[in-house]
Amino acid sequence: MQLAIKTGKILSICLVIIMGCFTSCLKDKNGLTNLSGQSSNAFIEIPDGGLGNFASSALNLSGTTPDTLLFYVNLAYKETFPKDITVSLDFDATALTAYNSGSATQYTKFPDSIFSFAQKQVVITAGQRVAAVRLIVFPAKIDPTKNYMLPITVKDAQGTLISGNFGTKYYHLIGNPVAGSYTVVGTRLNYSGPVGSNTPSVTNLTGTKIASPVDAKNIAVDYANLGGSSWQYIITYDGTNISAAPNQTMSDGITAGSFKLYFITYDAVLKQIHVKSEYTNTAGSSRLVEETLTHQ
Repeated sequence: MQLAIKTGKILSICLVIIMGCFTSCLKDKNGLTNLSGQSSNAFIEIPDGGLGNFASSALNLSGTTPDTLLFYVNLAYKETFPKDITVSLDFDATALTAYNSGSATQYTKFPDSIFSFAQKQVVITAGQRVAAVRLIVFPAKIDPTKNYMLPITVKDAQGTLISGNFGTKYYHLIGNPVAGSYTVVGTRLNYSGPVGSNTPSVTNLTGTKIASPVDAKNIAVDYANLGGSSWQYIITYDGTNISAAPNQTMSDGITAGSFKLYFITYDAVLKQIHVKSEYTNTAGSSRLVEETLTHQ
């Protein structure tokens, strides 16, 4: 799932992009067009909402602390209003049903235990165009093997029209059958040259790792003890076959083309991944990594 956020950090639209939305042409199925001063009809929108922004509304959450997500509602009009506009939002069961009816990937509503959406009204104050909407999510309570969705729709804007294409924010979590928390044991053998050229030092690998869903077939999990450098395996499992490759950050940090996967296996009964790989760092020293990850 994109978008992993730690406590106190906020997932938001870049304000530069938002401001661009205010002045760019935006066509809506209601027949409205905001042409930087030429529109004769005001409407309320979520600039990064709608099915066109579905992918960017996917959440990739890990850890145990609550995450605060932030999106905006925007007044699309040639001028600001001289009075406040109260915008009401809520979960939209109709949007969830409509999405499922046309998609092979099926979602269920976020369970109440994994989110808090107390702020169901926001005010675009007189002379302004935007108001922020907050949603709190509790990653520790999420089942990462399931698909969840929480469409949030603008329900009312005190008589101001609501965008038909950009009136809903489609927050969703993509489940993966091998996602979740794993204990790990293993070793990293640190050679001062190629593998086998000398006696390596040994780094023991122990602890817990989170396998986060990228999509229904791929997970991302920290590589060896180098998760602090954002190095990860991207592991692909289709229910029968399993494979692994380094993520882009790891690929950029090693000698080009040096990653070698010796093997990776998955025991569905033990829920255990066993993987062995090699890479060469930019100084020319090889590292041989073997890990066994057991689902908790």
